[in-house]
Order: sequence, then C-alpha cells, then structure tokens
Amino acid sequence: MKQSTIDALEASVIDPAVATPFFRVILYGDVGVGKTTWATTGSGKTLLIDSSEGYITIKDTSNMTILGYKGVSQLEAIAEALTEGVWQYDTVVIDELSTIAKLDLETVVAAQAKKGNIREDAVPEQRDYLATQLRIAKALNALMACPCNVVILAHERRVTDKSSGVTMIESDFSPGLKVEINRTLHVIGRISIDSRGARTVQVTPSKTVQAKNRLDLTGSVALSDIINRG
Repeated sequence: MKQSTIDALEASVIDPAVATPFFRVILYGDVGVGKTTWATTGSGKTLLIDSSEGYITIKDTSNMTILGYKGVSQLEAIAEALTEGVWQYDTVVIDELSTIAKLDLETVVAAQAKKGNIREDAVPEQRDYLATQLRIAKALNALMACPCNVVILAHERRVTDKSSGVTMIESDFSPGLKVEINRTLHVIGRISIDSRGARTVQVTPSKTVQAKNRLDLTGSVALSDIINRG
C-alpha cells in the first residue's frame, strides 16, 4: 500500500474526545404548533433561512440573522460561506424545507415549460420530482457538512397504508427526498400541541409517528437538550 494512501486513511480518523459535535435535526409538525420558536431557542448565533415568514413568531432576534429564501443556489452559497469561514454561526435553521422543496418543484416545472417539454396542464412528472430531489439533496448535503448545527423544519402529512389501515404521521416530503434527508440526521422529531396549549416533541418512533433518536433522548425534547450534549 502506498504511503500516501496510509496517510489519507490516518487523516480521516475521528477522535471523539476532541471532535466538535455538530448535530443534524429535523422537526416537523402542523401549521402553528411552534416549530420556528423551538428551532431558535438554542444558545449561540443563529442563521434562519426563512421561506414563509415564520420569523414573525420569534420574540428575540438579537442574536439572529434572518435571510429570505431565494432559491437552491442561495443554499449552496450559504454552505460555501460557512465552510470557508466567511460566515460563522452556531446553528443554521431551514424554515421550512418542505415549502422550499415545493417551490423548487415549481421552478423545475416552469423551466421545462419554457423548453416546451411539458403538457399544457403543467402537472409535475416523475422526472421533475427527481430533479428537485437531486437539487435539494445536493444543497442540503453541502449545508450538513458545515461546521455548525443544522435544524430542518417541515410540515407534516398523514399517509395511510392500504393493507393495514394504519395511518403514519411523517414529514411532508416526496418518498425519495425523504430518504435523502433522513439518512444523515441524528434526530427526527414531531412537534404537536394539545388542547391546553402544551407542546410536545416526540423523538421516539412508533407505529403511527415517524421519529429518530440517535442520542438516547427521553421525554419531550428542547433544542438545548440536543445541542448541550456536546
């Protein structure tokens, strides 16, 4: 084996004792349950990428930079700025990626329409969903590699299995995009609110709720519970 190959392998060794633990989290839920508030309560400097004016619910923006979402290329530019140290933030919040995916699908469909490659009803085709999946996944992977925590927000949807009749509550993404997003996450949580106004974040998966918990968290989880584990 070449010494250069050995050197490359040794350079890739991660020492858990000295590595800085950055966390990748997705929080999904219905409209108005407090996703943005939850995601912006961590300590440190936060960058909020906002696609639907969720920032109006935030009471304290003193340690926060808010960017209006302008397209997938913007996400890639943000990732580049963070990777190169031009921008430095403790946490990046994407609010909401499900909305961003839908907006990008519209962009892809419109581009096909200009080329004359789509039917008059402009209904998205499988290739359009795949194009959006690849575009979003590329930008998201770049952000996930940045030296900061990444919190993704999304709406929820209910999907009923025809064979069992069981309805699963999950993040509102196309199946392919959901796989791309979920595979590298440490935590997937669903936030809900009861009739008394109490909020709960479920990170333990069940037969009816999509969740993921690689950090051995228990109970209803706050963002600080995740970040402070580092």
